[in-house]
Amino acid sequence: MRKLVILGLSAVLAACGGGSGGGSTSSSPLTITGTAATGAAIQGGAVAATCQSGTGTATTNSDGTYTLTITNGTLPCLLRVTTTIGTPIVLYSAAEAGATTANITPLTQLVVANALGSDPATVYAAGISTTTASNLSSTGLATAVTKIQTALAGLGVDISTIDPLKTTLVAATDATSGNAQDRQIDGLMVALSNANLKIGDLTTVIAANTSSAAAATAAVAGFATTNGVSTTALASCPSARTGRYVYAKSGNLALNKVFINFDPTNSVVTNDTTPLTVAGMTGWDYGSSSAFTVAQVKDAGDTSSSTFTPCAYRFTMASTAVVNVRVSASGLGAFSVGSTFPNSTPTLLSASEVGVFMPLQKLPTFADMAGTMYGIHLANFKSNPVGQYSNLTSKFVMDTSGNAKIYVCSGLGVCDTTETNSYTNANMVRGSDNILTATTTLDPTPSQMAIFRNQTGDIVVLGVNTQASASMYDNFFIFSNRVSAFKTRVAGSSYSAWVWSISNSAIVANGLKYTSAFRTWTVNSVDTANNSFTRTSNDATPVVDTIFLNTPQAGIGMFRRPAVTTPVFQPDIVGFTGNGWSISGATRVNATTTPYMDSSAANNFLTIVIHSVN
Repeated sequence: MRKLVILGLSAVLAACGGGSGGGSTSSSPLTITGTAATGAAIQGGAVAATCQSGTGTATTNSDGTYTLTITNGTLPCLLRVTTTIGTPIVLYSAAEAGATTANITPLTQLVVANALGSDPATVYAAGISTTTASNLSSTGLATAVTKIQTALAGLGVDISTIDPLKTTLVAATDATSGNAQDRQIDGLMVALSNANLKIGDLTTVIAANTSSAAAATAAVAGFATTNGVSTTALASCPSARTGRYVYAKSGNLALNKVFINFDPTNSVVTNDTTPLTVAGMTGWDYGSSSAFTVAQVKDAGDTSSSTFTPCAYRFTMASTAVVNVRVSASGLGAFSVGSTFPNSTPTLLSASEVGVFMPLQKLPTFADMAGTMYGIHLANFKSNPVGQYSNLTSKFVMDTSGNAKIYVCSGLGVCDTTETNSYTNANMVRGSDNILTATTTLDPTPSQMAIFRNQTGDIVVLGVNTQASASMYDNFFIFSNRVSAFKTRVAGSSYSAWVWSISNSAIVANGLKYTSAFRTWTVNSVDTANNSFTRTSNDATPVVDTIFLNTPQAGIGMFRRPAVTTPVFQPDIVGFTGNGWSISGATRVNATTTPYMDSSAANNFLTIVIHSVN
């Protein structure tokens, strides 16, 4: 992956022996550079600074980098970045006298909160006083960095060699993977998200415990215990957090819950909640013995130099069943059971089990989830021929009280309230472990849904029909309300992903076949006018195709790949992307070129893509 280099600019002359005291002398202009990220790069974010004298604004680039110029500015400065799409995210940072670099991330917010002993938002609004300038000296910020490094180790976040303010940060985009600092930010944000907490919750704790590294460490440990925040993480994949997960695959009539331990040094058998000592239960519910091993693996076709592929795991059950697991940067993931996965070329899997999993998150409130989500299903209708599965898309609309409607859409471009084939007034009921059960007037047999909400407000819903007598039985579905911006691709860059496909087939008994591959694509060109990019695959006979973002419906995380005819025919697909994965299905195109989900047996499939975090 290409490394982005943040160019340092001319140092500002510092007063008071390098800035150990208050402010610096004036400079015209004062220039500060850095990268703004929540883990993923913040694109188009509004950066603002208030300094001991002077203010300034800037906008982040597609990779999260920014350059801020302040005429007649005097350091130190407090910096703020605000996202402009989806749920607003506001993060703070600081630049002391003599500094020319200031990243703006959740880590820098914690450093600044500890240095100030207060909420950075409050101090930013008040401006830089003499006391604030002293707190933001090079000594004050360096001391705070040390305390945060020590305290966050208790959450499995290793920044022992990183100064979050100044160490070069390469933020992840859809075109590039992030560097080590970026992955640690991912790990922190996943740990908080899994407990449905925000960075502001941890900021409050950090700001209130400034006396020593020991005090900050103890406060963070208490915060983790009180809120059920995972404290374990592996250096190669901080987003793979040991804890409770929910998973589902095609054919399930209920969501499954499991406690996953990703640590290869600890083969503790668990199921759902806590380590087990009772025989007969296993971590992935495959087999009857009470033991398993987990190992990091290296994918065939993975040309990275690392010993193991980051976020790639193989669980070997005592029953000899093998569960291959891949984790995205958000903590969402996918798995397959059986044959070695993945391969450099698409390979038919011998076992008929492929599914997805996500953290069993403390359920957000209905107000948090209110809005519109769109979903893709792989369902076996009663009206279908035996063994034939169909793709369909639907829209799920819920108000702040939990009243919901579900619309089955005839076309992905016309999925709106005029749809006639709709469920009305879905009754949403909270069950055990905050799993939602939805019963509708059209289909009285309920569906189970689990909700995951990330730090930026994106929501993913994983669901299944709970009775085989439902009109859509064996219905495995995913909803999403992508509110974050699509990341911009860069010509000449490359990216990799693990790909599973579940499709109709006459060659297997249950009507479905499963394939997997480790794929890499190179971006050939980017068309900003049409919000698309053309790419070439790494297949033995490369495939060239074009991906259109934010279409056929805008603002919900959709994309479309029109059909290609060479070297072999591949159908038109439409899907949703975000949170480190993509879910898509085959389409047909009607007379007005509006894609809609295909109902023919030959073309129906569901593709699950987990983007590599190498």
